[in-house]
Amino acid sequence: CQMKTEGYASLFHAVAKLAWGQKSLKSRLLTLNDAAAQLRAVCAAQVLNYCAKKDERNAKVAGFLHEAPASDWKEQYIALIKGNYPGDLFCLWHLACHYKLDFCIWRPSAEKLPPIL
Repeated sequence: CQMKTEGYASLFHAVAKLAWGQKSLKSRLLTLNDAAAQLRAVCAAQVLNYCAKKDERNAKVAGFLHEAPASDWKEQYIALIKGNYPGDLFCLWHLACHYKLDFCIWRPSAEKLPPIL
């Protein structure tokens, strides 16, 4: 059995598909790729907004990403998001907060633990 990857090439594609559905995307005259591109832009803006509010947040996020707070990590991370980076939990967190959506994360190789959210 092979997993379908077409149309779900990234976290941004999957969120667009789950959040709006194919019918809603068609009624908005958006392709899945267009919707994913919009979500990438929202995510990039949210990262910048979140880290701009407090230096402690900037340092905490830089540490989460294993980067030095004084480095240009934000610019590099934003460039990844706007490129073809498939996304990560940090991106999903920003999208979930911005759109007030809930997601359940399944990690197939992880121990069984109670859901975080």
